[in-house]
Amino acid sequence: MSPMWYLSTGLTAGYVDLTQIGFVRPAAADDPGGQRLRAGNLAAIWRNYRAAGATHLVRTSAAWPSTRPASRRRSQPPRSARPSAGPIAP
Repeated sequence: MSPMWYLSTGLTAGYVDLTQIGFVRPAAADDPGGQRLRAGNLAAIWRNYRAAGATHLVRTSAAWPSTRPASRRRSQPPRSARPSAGPIAP
């Protein structure tokens, strides 16, 4: 479903692009994929959204080949950003 659907239902939702919150160049040697950076940033963003009253989080991200199962890496190109949303436990 579209992120706008969630907002049109009256839910209080925040938005985050997971690709953007993990972007830093050059990448840290001990976190080349930026996963720890992304996880820390997402946790901080969610705390702020919750403090502002959000009950849901809409996220987008690119599907990078390295995050997909090995069986699919060679057979299909990465998908474009696909929005999703849902409740996040406090």
